[in-house]
Amino acid sequence: METEHWLQRLIAQGLTIGIAKRALLEDYYYDELEFVFAEYNALHRKGEDVEEEHVGALEFLGALG
Repeated sequence: METEHWLQRLIAQGLTIGIAKRALLEDYYYDELEFVFAEYNALHRKGEDVEEEHVGALEFLGALG
């Protein structure tokens, strides 16, 4: 069954993009990992036209809004 080893698959995916097992299990919320993996994939797409959004440092940190 495919869902039997979901945790091992998640750890392997994290290791592939450079997130250590301990960091993956202790420093990330499960809900945010989907977005981390999606953004990693978006940054590493080749040959596709990827739309970029530019924001200033203060806006990024939430100081303006």
